[in-house]
Amino acid sequence: MLQRKTKIYFLFISFLLLFISSDAQVVSGKGWNFAVNMGYYFPDKYNANFYNGSGRNSIDNVINQNSVSYNPDDVYYNNNYQTLKEDVFGGYDFEVAELPQNMRYNNVMSYGFNIRYFLSEYISLFGDFNVSKLKTVDVFTIDVLKNRSISYINLDNIYQATIAGEEDRMNFNIGLQMLLGNERVRPFIEGGINLNNVKVKKNQIDIGGYVFDIFNPEDKYYNIQQGGIGTGIFAGGGLKLFFANSYSIDFGMNFFMSQFKLLEPYKYQSEKIIFLRLGIDLKRKKAEETPEETVE
Repeated sequence: MLQRKTKIYFLFISFLLLFISSDAQVVSGKGWNFAVNMGYYFPDKYNANFYNGSGRNSIDNVINQNSVSYNPDDVYYNNNYQTLKEDVFGGYDFEVAELPQNMRYNNVMSYGFNIRYFLSEYISLFGDFNVSKLKTVDVFTIDVLKNRSISYINLDNIYQATIAGEEDRMNFNIGLQMLLGNERVRPFIEGGINLNNVKVKKNQIDIGGYVFDIFNPEDKYYNIQQGGIGTGIFAGGGLKLFFANSYSIDFGMNFFMSQFKLLEPYKYQSEKIIFLRLGIDLKRKKAEETPEETVE
């Protein structure tokens, strides 16, 4: 709700400034531009399955009956199974039945800044830096072994629990933008390369109110960071609106084909972002007015 309100307020203020600034002049020539970014990010779903409890961060490391802690001084993992057996499953043994296979990230707001250098009135090189916090939540099932003599699974013995992941994701884009037309409102196209970095923050399960961290215990013990640096490309377009002389707004959408160092095998996946940039020109000259010709 807070993100939605923030987006609405930002759009309202930006377009209000646009319409009250009727004396705007379009700048031309070489020079720098700085902008702040806000976007609505639609991340790939492929990498969300990193958090489903079947891989590096395995549920078996935490609640398996025979699990052993990597840290000899930490008996926490050895006690989890017995705690759940007595407090949640009424003294019955249990085992994980099915893990989610189609986890998805929530669409989120993204924030950052943009620095560009205008090679001319129409062409500019830019660097775009954005950060976002991604979350994914799904359910997995546990088979409570109330009757081991039967060969089928009684649906009454299936228990649903929650599994969740959280990561920080940074995107740095280096690209070229081209403006089209000569009006205060101009279409633009842009594209370039993407560098990204992912840092896993949380991977947890919730069973009957008991929350367990399934982050790989060996990685945690040796302080190994999960994630890494990936690459990609992007392309997109939108509208640039000039107002209040040195100010401008970019409103557009970019499409990405990026690889993130998270879920193996690493694959290039499609993403997109709807963005708004509020920019100010730094040390760029204003366009000179062309004198009207006198008709004799």
